[in-house]
Amino acid sequence: MPVSRIRGDYANGLRQLPKMRKLADDLVLFDNTAHARHARLVAHFQGGKLVKMAREIPKWAQKAFGSDFTTWLAASS
Repeated sequence: MPVSRIRGDYANGLRQLPKMRKLADDLVLFDNTAHARHARLVAHFQGGKLVKMAREIPKWAQKAFGSDFTTWLAASS
């Protein structure tokens, strides 16, 4: 795959995440973008519903699932 496709494929993958949440039995999001850290759990969806969320959400996940995270935080307060 040409390196020039990476940015577009990444953006397309992020756009598809909300749709995948509805189709997957389990969708588990991990983030490994922080330097010197291993992958960490960002969110876990079961049956399309958010069941677990990290305290700090990376921008890419906020962009894909921002309204889900806001709704979950409001309901769990």
